[in-house]
Amino acid sequence: MPSEVKSYRIIAEGEVQGVGYRRTVSRIALDFHVNGYVRNLSDGTVEIFAQGEEVDIRNFLAAIKVDAPPLSVKNIQVREISKPSKIHTHFQIKLGTVAQEIQEGLGSGQEQLINLNKQMSGFRVDFQDYRAEFGSFAQRTDQNFGTMDSKYGEISLKLTQILETFQKETAESRAELKKSVDNLSRLVDEFIESSRKSSERQNTL
Repeated sequence: MPSEVKSYRIIAEGEVQGVGYRRTVSRIALDFHVNGYVRNLSDGTVEIFAQGEEVDIRNFLAAIKVDAPPLSVKNIQVREISKPSKIHTHFQIKLGTVAQEIQEGLGSGQEQLINLNKQMSGFRVDFQDYRAEFGSFAQRTDQNFGTMDSKYGEISLKLTQILETFQKETAESRAELKKSVDNLSRLVDEFIESSRKSSERQNTL
């Protein structure tokens, strides 16, 4: 048997308009199977009407207490509605007039740009503090690469000399080996020829 559907009217106070809070509430409502709506009020707060099973509503209330600057929920007021005028089948964002939405969007963009500029100012200060250290590191790195290049040049020269010597010795060794083989071949030929002549003399006798 399905649990009883509960209905609550919630007022969120703090930095909640122009910072994407309504979209955040709508996403959270979808996650916890909560129906109803969210809308901005003229006093700067956000009104949320939430319907769902008690356990889902409890999780929903905990999740919408968001503190992620520039969005920051300072307080929420919760009041149960015992006899709601209707049962909602989905969750929606109730938008204001076109002018209100544009004004809120522009104001939100300006505020976030200001916050971003403040953060970037801090980064610039940090970068200036480390710029001298980076410069020193770059200089040391250049020196080390110069030393490596010099050492590599020396090593390369030594390897080249060794290779040339090996090639020269190999060529000389091959020449000596060829000479020895030629001499051996000549001796074998002479032995064969001598044996042939000796055999012929014996046959004539």
